[in-house]
Amino acid sequence: NLGAAHQENFSSMEEKCREKLILFHDAETVIYDGDDEVINKVIAEYPDYKGEKLFWSLKNQEAPFYVKNIEKQQSVSVITYIYKGEEDSFSIPFIDDASVQNAIISAVVASKLGLSAEDIDKRMTQLEPVAMRLEVKVGQHGCTLINDSYNSDINSLDIALDFMNRRPDHRGRRHTLILSDIYQSGQAPEALYKEVSDLARKRGVVKFIGIGPELCKQHDVIQISEKFFFPNVEEFIASEVFASLRDEVILLKGARQFGFDQLTELLVQKVHETTLEVNLNAVVANLNYYRAFMKPETKLVCMIKADGYGAGAVEIAKTLQDHR
Repeated sequence: NLGAAHQENFSSMEEKCREKLILFHDAETVIYDGDDEVINKVIAEYPDYKGEKLFWSLKNQEAPFYVKNIEKQQSVSVITYIYKGEEDSFSIPFIDDASVQNAIISAVVASKLGLSAEDIDKRMTQLEPVAMRLEVKVGQHGCTLINDSYNSDINSLDIALDFMNRRPDHRGRRHTLILSDIYQSGQAPEALYKEVSDLARKRGVVKFIGIGPELCKQHDVIQISEKFFFPNVEEFIASEVFASLRDEVILLKGARQFGFDQLTELLVQKVHETTLEVNLNAVVANLNYYRAFMKPETKLVCMIKADGYGAGAVEIAKTLQDHR
């Protein structure tokens, strides 16, 4: 997969693609989007790779995995495909482009590993949404919230805006975008936020709320009549703009360091409280399990992502550090 995320230190998409391909030098099979011109070009220029090149395509009927049709219904997408001469289909309980693409890639992998079309379809229907990834929640004061704070880049913003625009229950209601500064885009700020403005207008956003120092600087670039800018989440929460949110479909799209979880907590309609208990001893046991496969002199580095996926980044980090 190749996208705009983490583009900052690459001179081009081709350079990023080449770096990714180096990681897969010894892989038996590389699976990729055959409709992506950059990926095709880089793979063709990389003769050192000797493994299988298994690609999927929506355009090339001769592709090893040909996606014949994608039908998006109200809350379900049906993907019809041809693999090894057999036509089959599967359904996923999502309609956004990112989920559809991820499902296609997963189906190619599953087919390569020998899963039957029936098993693929059965398991795809059981997929559940990722936390903070296009989560639709009932908000206070008649609002509907779409929490998409899982990542923040221009491609995922376009997908989230398309998702908001497509949902039939959102039609006829005011669309509001709350967006933080976008980091590591590799674009000049003015060009980046002009693209953001164009995407938002194209998808029917009528109110824009920008949070972050860079967005404050680029306020003139955002060509939406009803727009507000704040240096941080705290000042937005204390403002009249926050207090006046009513009967709107609100897309929350923010980089993690801006603390958009505070906004979700304050805007969502409260129905109950849930307590999550994390067994840190189990974390240590998992660490020791993998450590047992390593030589005593081999060092181990642990990466903690997305607040430990809800378990708490600080707590997990301290626990792992205490058991070095």
